Amino acid sequence: MPGSRPRSPATYCDPCYNPVMNTEHRLALEKMSAGEKAELMEALWEDMLQRSNSLPSLSWHKQILNERRESVLRGEAKYSPLDAVEKRLLDRPS
Repeated sequence: MPGSRPRSPATYCDPCYNPVMNTEHRLALEKMSAGEKAELMEALWEDMLQRSNSLPSLSWHKQILNERRESVLRGEAKYSPLDAVEKRLLDRPS
């Protein structure tokens, strides 16, 4: 689709990925209001949280999390206050 965002790495790696199902979901999403989409997103997150132990973790994601944990343990991690992060994001060129 022109102007659409690139798919996440999980899309290409997930053995359950089904492009036909994806197309059907996208068509349904186009018909939903912003409120309906927010409710759906909340339901999806809740479902994923309840199944978090059974969801596969992609190796590249596990590696990134391990690197970040090690950075924290070595005292090298850098943190920013939320207001500074918000300002940085809002000041980004579009």
